[in-house]
Amino acid sequence: SSINNYNMSDEEQKEESVNIKKYEEIKTEADEGEEVNKETEKETEKESKEEKEEKEELENKVKNNIRFKPKVKLDMKKQRYPYCIVWTPLPCFTWFIPSIGHVGICTSKGVIHDFAGPYYVSIDNMAFGNPTKYILLDLDEREYDEYDSAIEGGTQDYNEKDYSFCFNNCHSYVARCLNTLKYKGKTNYTMIHIWWLFCIKGKYLNCSKFIQTYLGFFIVALVILGFYFL
Repeated sequence: SSINNYNMSDEEQKEESVNIKKYEEIKTEADEGEEVNKETEKETEKESKEEKEEKEELENKVKNNIRFKPKVKLDMKKQRYPYCIVWTPLPCFTWFIPSIGHVGICTSKGVIHDFAGPYYVSIDNMAFGNPTKYILLDLDEREYDEYDSAIEGGTQDYNEKDYSFCFNNCHSYVARCLNTLKYKGKTNYTMIHIWWLFCIKGKYLNCSKFIQTYLGFFIVALVILGFYFL
């Protein structure tokens, strides 16, 4: 190497020195670029890991929401109506005013509870017959957790209450359960609210239940019309 440098002219040595310097600069830049690429890859892996964790967290939230929105199956054969309030015709009264009836509330298992008389809440044996209409309650996460406890509390309370057709009846019992549950964030439900709910949101279980509800009313109406026109 020293012999080669000795034989080179000053200009050639200067040119070689410049080339060596450029080579070292290029090599340094390449090394720095490689380090930058490694850091970029690390950041990309970190971001992808964070995205994966966020996705898993979102999936868990979705699963939890599904848990609190169970699929409700109504079973007319076994008389099971989970998370529902139910309605059945009241003999004589429904014949003249079809919106008047007897109501109850069902547990998460679908068992009907109804205030059937003084100091007595009937369980799984609805007074005045099986339901013809129902309303599936729209519950949130908290309400699902506290639902059965609210019904149990209302049942214990009304097992110690006297019955009054106009002031403390089956509608009052259902209202008491919904107030304890704080259904829809409210604690002021009354018998009128429950009556009105069935007027606007009540669904018939099937066509035969619709006929059962209005059959007495139609017969009474025909009899009255018959006497009027005879």
